[in-house]
Amino acid sequence: MSGHDTELGQIDPVVRIYTRIELGGGPATHPCPRELTISVPRSYVNSGTVFNLGTLNLAQMPGNTRKCI
Repeated sequence: MSGHDTELGQIDPVVRIYTRIELGGGPATHPCPRELTISVPRSYVNSGTVFNLGTLNLAQMPGNTRKCI
């Protein structure tokens, strides 16, 4: 993924993942998906290097919120 923007200040790039997988891997019981936000380190912005998230187990990811979109 790449992008360009002209800003007066700095941008704070993030990756947002939306899922209906419940913590623990059970079926979805809530009408709104969970949102997981992962900050992209500034050292990866316009550096030409890849920010590797690795393998994520969404059923066990703490620190997420509900987001009705």
